[in-house]
Amino acid sequence: MKYTNKHDVPIEVIRAVQNDPYTKGDGVVLSVTQLIKSPRIVALQARHDEDISVDYRDEVFKLLGKAVHTVLENANAKDENIIQEKRLFAEINGWKISGQTDTLSLEEKLLTDYKCTSVYALGSDKPEWEQQLNLYAWLWRKHGFEIERLRIMTILRDWRRSEADRKFDYPQTPVVSIDIPLWGFVRQTSFVEERVALHQAALKGDLPDCTDEDRWLRRGKNIRCEGNWCLVSPFCSQWQAEKDRLGLNAKHEGGSK
Repeated sequence: MKYTNKHDVPIEVIRAVQNDPYTKGDGVVLSVTQLIKSPRIVALQARHDEDISVDYRDEVFKLLGKAVHTVLENANAKDENIIQEKRLFAEINGWKISGQTDTLSLEEKLLTDYKCTSVYALGSDKPEWEQQLNLYAWLWRKHGFEIERLRIMTILRDWRRSEADRKFDYPQTPVVSIDIPLWGFVRQTSFVEERVALHQAALKGDLPDCTDEDRWLRRGKNIRCEGNWCLVSPFCSQWQAEKDRLGLNAKHEGGSK
């Protein structure tokens, strides 16, 4: 992946992006966050990695999320009841997968994940949050730990007190906790096996179509694809066919004459 700086992002931000210490672990094929993504997108990203460009501007909010994680991690540092920032590994269908959880409260048997997000995201369906937390719970259960509750703790980066005072249905605090349904171990295992099988097929060339959820389909519009939120849309045959069906390619060609 290549980075661009079309908007003159300061050097400090560029260095912060470049110094990201993240690793999914030695020998790991996919992480939990990759497993819940579209197999088509993940496979195309691997295939076209050298052709993909990302602007540093679009990485700024990720830095905010990492900063929030660091602050909360430091707050829990002396709590012996909390296991935090732990990466777990498991073998399934010949693949090694991993996932790093934010906190596990041993006393409460409570698994928590932090999200630095927007007020809008809080009000929309997020099935990937439920999937992600249950895959984390599956990993912990595989390692002999009991999990009884799942929780997302959101930090709303665009929260406004004036809106909270004015609207009854607006979040009344910039920190909102959401209980996530906990699946049974059998259901979790079946889901992991299903996701691994889909990704294995995709990496071999059998690309399944992205679902409506993958494409962020809203009122007939493929928001993710049309809004250039997908890094692999220029290489995606499904999106190119959809553009032909919608006449988007013809409009682009006509406007460029």
